[in-house]
Amino acid sequence: MRILQLHLSISKGGAYTVVKNLTNGFKKLGHHSQEIFSNSIDSLKKFNYDGVLLHSFQGRYIDEYLESLQFLEQYKIPYIVLLHDYWPICLQTNLVRCNDGFKECKNICDPFGCGFYNKSSESNIDYIDIQKHKEIYGIIKDSKTSCFNQYSIDIFKNHNFNNIKLIHHGIDLDLFKPTYQNDERFTILFTNAWGEKELKGFKHWEWFKKHNNNICKDLLGDKTLEYMPFFYNSGDCLLFLSLWPETCGLVILEALACDIPVISYPVGIASEIIKNNKNGYLIDTFNISDVLNAVEKIKDNEFDCRNSVLEFSLENMCKKYIEFLI
Repeated sequence: MRILQLHLSISKGGAYTVVKNLTNGFKKLGHHSQEIFSNSIDSLKKFNYDGVLLHSFQGRYIDEYLESLQFLEQYKIPYIVLLHDYWPICLQTNLVRCNDGFKECKNICDPFGCGFYNKSSESNIDYIDIQKHKEIYGIIKDSKTSCFNQYSIDIFKNHNFNNIKLIHHGIDLDLFKPTYQNDERFTILFTNAWGEKELKGFKHWEWFKKHNNNICKDLLGDKTLEYMPFFYNSGDCLLFLSLWPETCGLVILEALACDIPVISYPVGIASEIIKNNKNGYLIDTFNISDVLNAVEKIKDNEFDCRNSVLEFSLENMCKKYIEFLI
């Protein structure tokens, strides 16, 4: 098959990594994938493809995204919308109310009540036109869509997404593998492509470092995919401290594939894959002091992490997208 991937957003973070992973996975299966990051209509009109995967967009791309959807609908071209965050049902993308603390919003989107418009204006390049946003929602809620953990699937179903499928992200198990570097010092890892972002747990990490600075190592900002296995293998445990209901949490899979146990809050894929005392620990309290206690358990136990993610291969992910497209 020939598959066109449209990603109208920033070239970093989890969604961008998934685009690259899909391209590599399709190649392994003998399919061809073309990645498009701008001028999507031109590509839709010119490229000889069998199906389209639509990834994230931001406010500045809403016209192009809507036009792409209308084109695909008009010519009945098979496509899947990958829901990397909650933008179709939440203008902030993350289901978190910002005007009264970090609280998950479980209601129909209220951009005035949640505080979105307190920090947004039409001069902002990511400002979202409400009417166009509703028009996009009206199209994709009945289209083929995918999300990457069961909790998120249930959220979208509650918002009338009628043809949504759970397809877990895949990782390159040939790239992400243990190297068992020899370093006697016990080291705790934290990484975030978005830098010091509070929703990604940076302030929790700061508190943890303050109390354990001699065993902490972080990687903030975007790095190449090829560098990440080296980072994971330089430590003994990864902390995943995100505070919003992630649609995946790709670094969890990557670290486990390198045989590194993960301590995580129960967000994204963590709740489905992390088993206490087996490949890490889930901290249901979202309390960083409880993370500290779990670290002590990591030091004393042996874990079987890589075997817990062998099903999350690029090939398995891409096979499911092919089956869903046709």
